[in-house]
Amino acid sequence: MTSRRISVLYSFLGMAIMLTLPLYSYAQQPSGKEAGLEWSQDKGKTWIQLDEPIPEGEKDKKWPWLPAEKFPFKAPYTGDELAWFTNHSGQVFSHYCDTAFLSMRLNKRGHLIQRAVTQKFTQPYNWNALLDYEKCKVGEIINYQLQVYFEPPEKRGSGLLSKRYQQTFQQRKTPDIWIYVPSLRRNRRVGISDREDCIAGSDISYDDLLLRQPWDSTHTIIGTDVIYETANRPLTVDSPDKYPWNPYREDGGVECYVVREVHKDPKYYLTQRIVWYEKTTKMMLRDEQYDRAGDLMRLSETAYLVDMAGGAWFSQEHHDRGLVLRCWHNAWSIQIDHQTYGPFVPEDVWYGRAFSNEVYNPLQLLKEEEWRTKTKVPYLKSAKEFIPRPPLYRDKFPKYRKIVLPEELEKKLEAHK
Repeated sequence: MTSRRISVLYSFLGMAIMLTLPLYSYAQQPSGKEAGLEWSQDKGKTWIQLDEPIPEGEKDKKWPWLPAEKFPFKAPYTGDELAWFTNHSGQVFSHYCDTAFLSMRLNKRGHLIQRAVTQKFTQPYNWNALLDYEKCKVGEIINYQLQVYFEPPEKRGSGLLSKRYQQTFQQRKTPDIWIYVPSLRRNRRVGISDREDCIAGSDISYDDLLLRQPWDSTHTIIGTDVIYETANRPLTVDSPDKYPWNPYREDGGVECYVVREVHKDPKYYLTQRIVWYEKTTKMMLRDEQYDRAGDLMRLSETAYLVDMAGGAWFSQEHHDRGLVLRCWHNAWSIQIDHQTYGPFVPEDVWYGRAFSNEVYNPLQLLKEEEWRTKTKVPYLKSAKEFIPRPPLYRDKFPKYRKIVLPEELEKKLEAHK
């Protein structure tokens, strides 16, 4: 493959990351104290570290990569149950999704890149079926995605198509990916690079996008925390009284489980991940990744809102429609001081509008189709408008977290205080 084609592939996968990270998440009524867990009422110290972390629970006898309890899991949760809510097979609770969005990147020299893309997404099975290997068998397609560029002009009409498959830790099947470049007038099927590599100069790895599976790691609940903003946005809703089981507290905070994930392969490129799962929706609000030296290597934050969409939030339709919408994403690679920002607005996300699976034929890419208007998110006028870096929260969970930054970056952060 030529360097030009490789560059195009990376660009498209960089677009794909903004929607293959969780768009929607499953929500249940919270239950207050859970198995001895409590949430801080003190804004000065929002986190509570457990003296005895909560280990993973029993596994299913028939399908030992799954928790023993059938989905949807009930509180009190284990760490692996929380991981299964969001870390598997498409991560979208909508049968159909059609959206437009921006992907922005900023390096430490202040160079800004902005791109606009549209995407169609279909998930044939709802979440109950995805975690039932009698209903959704190994090798079946579990989601389709089609992306087409709007801007910049030199990429207009370029496209990417991907298909992902049901798998187990014993029977793996990597996704199929095709790219189309108008100047070449041809499709090309492509493969996947090393799992730890970041995609297209972004701050998202192949693991984050396509390859990470819950059964590869152990997941231990190390405590609880209350988050008041993510992706530089306050976690609030316009009218809390509209939501029967509102995830937001009266003080504006969102209660989270904090889970430590350790890969079972001792040669894996991360020593651990620390993940904040929102208590009600199970949305992954914050993800910290630590390198082989134990230093914080990369972190990302997701902000979201609750979209009633004219229906009851916790209705039976939730699995098919998806009513918790991710609207902003902010990822930061620490060592190179590089950020990726993905802003969304609800008006740009359409779900529940059916379309044929024929659009996921590689030949469709040749049409260079643009089926909708571009995103309503405005472009940034300069790098100065870029979203701030995510906060480090240096004091939280000191037993598990080690925050050591490059000297140049420490000076830069100190100067911006």
